[in-house]
Amino acid sequence: MKIAAETLTADQAYRLLVGSIIPRPIAWITTITGDKLINAAPFSAFTFVSNNPPMVCVSIGRKNGVLKDTAANIARSGEFVVNIGKLAHLDQLHATAREYPCNVSEVSELDIKLIASDQVAPPRIQGVPVALECRLYEVREYGDARTGLHIGEVLMFHVDDTIIFDGKIDSKLLEPIGRLAGPRYVKLGDVIEKPRVSVTPK
Repeated sequence: MKIAAETLTADQAYRLLVGSIIPRPIAWITTITGDKLINAAPFSAFTFVSNNPPMVCVSIGRKNGVLKDTAANIARSGEFVVNIGKLAHLDQLHATAREYPCNVSEVSELDIKLIASDQVAPPRIQGVPVALECRLYEVREYGDARTGLHIGEVLMFHVDDTIIFDGKIDSKLLEPIGRLAGPRYVKLGDVIEKPRVSVTPK
């Protein structure tokens, strides 16, 4: 099958992309609204872009041309926290994808426990194995829908002591959640290890 991109609607292209690029890691982002409420929302167009300094990026679309709450909060404050949820958080994480009114805090509605961050105002989610305190580095808009690619510099790593050894995180103990197309998720399956390939030191 050949499908010319120019023949697709935005929704059709979206379905092909999210069905092909899987599994995707999930950035469970906490921000603060202008009314000082805590917002939490999951985004699966997420990865890291640099290790020196450490930077991550997350793509946040618009709704009917209007910034989503998370993007608006980041634009206002320049700060956010990327929480990496584990399987035990799946129900709460999935529920925060619901579109709540901007004057309603997802964390209050869903009884999500928070803990203060060290270097940014938005708190992190209590109990997640990894949380990244981020300061906005830049936003670039792409496409007709003006989707915002948010790049954040990681100021502080919070890592559960029980999953890190010699500076490396044990993927199995992390229990990461992967996103598939639609309201479907996946857990880590069999890990296939190959001999290390020689590379130039970073």
